[in-house]
Amino acid sequence: MPVLHERTDRTGYILVTTQEGREVAYALGPEAERFLMLVLGMKSGDACRVADLNLMVERGWATVIARDEEALRLREPEPVKKFQTVVPPEPTAVKPQKSANTEKANRTPATRRTRGREVALQLLYQLDQNPSIPAAEVEKFLQRRLSDPKLVVFTRGLIDGVQKHQARLDELIGEVAENWRLDRMATIDRNILRLGAYELLFCSDIPAKVAINEALELAKRYSTSQSSRFVNGLLDRLQTSSAEPKAAEAAVSAEKSGSAGNDGVE
Repeated sequence: MPVLHERTDRTGYILVTTQEGREVAYALGPEAERFLMLVLGMKSGDACRVADLNLMVERGWATVIARDEEALRLREPEPVKKFQTVVPPEPTAVKPQKSANTEKANRTPATRRTRGREVALQLLYQLDQNPSIPAAEVEKFLQRRLSDPKLVVFTRGLIDGVQKHQARLDELIGEVAENWRLDRMATIDRNILRLGAYELLFCSDIPAKVAINEALELAKRYSTSQSSRFVNGLLDRLQTSSAEPKAAEAAVSAEKSGSAGNDGVE
């Protein structure tokens, strides 16, 4: 399987795989690195599916740059130079150390819920690409990515809610997306819109401003520079033109909020 490696010169990442008995290295463009690390959550040393590599090659995000020994050299760690003179760093002012308890106390609910939305987006993206992913695998992904049980419940609620109302969400987004069909949108943008629209229309405990701002942050981090304006425009139209009251899902939101706990301000 293709494995992600950092280049020996630390200028980026490559994917190394075996094809017909030969080791092949692929250079990754910024879109590929964003896809692998932010969407799929990979890090150096992790393996991806061959289908993901083929997708990136088809889109021009990954290209072959080396084979065999040259491919191996690109991912070998740099040799340590013997008898190297070590120059001590200049002394710097010592900053007061924060204890683990202090950092935990300063961690706001916004940070936790934002992380939950990121994981929800990663799973929605994968489910959009492969709807047959077993529920057990989805749950395993949640547990591995999120250590807080309350945050797992919150994130699972987002995923379940988007899937339950996906047909209606797609219909509403389609109504405000002039000259844009959902199936022609980038997969990541489509799922950011679904997630933002779900929170905007069906989660009475989440202010509309928070729902839109969180969707914009996801677009800025996971998609292109133009996507945040695109997402903002559609969700703003959806907020002002939709006849779907949030109260329609008040019972569902109350149940979810009760299970996840009251996090306070987003």
